[in-house]
Amino acid sequence: MEVLSYSDEKKLRSKSQMYNQQVSERDGKRILHIHLFAFTITLTLNKKRMTMEEYDDQKRVKKIREDLLSKHAQHIPFQ
Repeated sequence: MEVLSYSDEKKLRSKSQMYNQQVSERDGKRILHIHLFAFTITLTLNKKRMTMEEYDDQKRVKKIREDLLSKHAQHIPFQ
């Protein structure tokens, strides 16, 4: 789960606390723990398989990000 800002993280944390839930991620699987009185319900949510288009998009975004970082590094004066 990607958190964009501190306020979003705070909202997500308080929302999960309100429902007495815990979300964790192990081995690429999202695990949701729901605590109800003396019972704990654990759900495992598998990520869907990536399509070829999504894979290509992810590679393209990664390449653009690396290019921007390398250009930024080239413009930083050496001290």
